[in-house]
Amino acid sequence: GRWESWRVPVAPGERCDSADRYGKIGFTPDGSVWVANRWNAGLMRFRAGAWERYTDKSGLPSNAARTLAVDQQGRLWLGAGNGLFRWEDGKVAERVVPPDLPGDTVTALACAADGSRWVAAGAEDPRRGGVVKLGPAPAHVYTPADSGLPSARVWDILIDRRGNVWFATTDGVARLSPAGVWETFTPLNSGLANPVVYSLAETADGALWFATAGGVSRWTPEAGTAAP
Repeated sequence: GRWESWRVPVAPGERCDSADRYGKIGFTPDGSVWVANRWNAGLMRFRAGAWERYTDKSGLPSNAARTLAVDQQGRLWLGAGNGLFRWEDGKVAERVVPPDLPGDTVTALACAADGSRWVAAGAEDPRRGGVVKLGPAPAHVYTPADSGLPSARVWDILIDRRGNVWFATTDGVARLSPAGVWETFTPLNSGLANPVVYSLAETADGALWFATAGGVSRWTPEAGTAAP
C-alpha cells in the first residue's frame, strides 16, 4: 500500500529535452518494465531494482521512441519517427516502415493475437493522421474521412479480450468491433469525463479505463457506457 517514485538517471554530459515525462509502459517476460519517454529522452528499462536509459548513443534508432508494445511472443516493439523497431538484447533486431503511414510520427502502437499490428501516426497539421493495420492481410489505412475515427490524432490503441479495437483520440474514444462496426463514446453520449483521451487499459474483469484530460473514466461491458 505504499507509493514508490523514481527519477531515471541521465548519463553525464547527456542532454534531454525533458528527462522525466513518460508515456507508454510495457512488460516483457523477463520481468523488465519498459517505459517510453514523451519528450525525446529515450527508452527506459527497470529490472532487478535498477533503471537503465537507452538513447541514440547506445543504439536506439531515435530518442523520440514515444510508444511501445509487447507482441504475443513477448517481443518489444517501439514506435519511433515514422517506423517500427523490434528492440532485442540492446539493439534493433528488425525495422518495419509502414507503406501508407497516414502521418509523419508514430503516436500509438498495439499488437494483436493474430500477429497484426495497429499503428497510429500524426503530424503537426491536426487534420493529418490516422491508423494503419499491418498484416497478416494487406495493410489497411483508417482516417476520419473513411472510417469511424472521430479524430486524426490518436494517442493510444487497445485490443480487448473480445477482439474489439479501441482508439483514444482528441475527440473521444472509438471502438471497432470484430464485425467491422464502429462506435464512438464522447461526453455527449456517455459518461466520458473529457473528449481528450490519452491512454487506455483493460482490467481482469473486462472493464476499460480511460485516462482523459479531465479525469479518469471506466467502461463496463454490462453497462456499455463510460462513467467518470
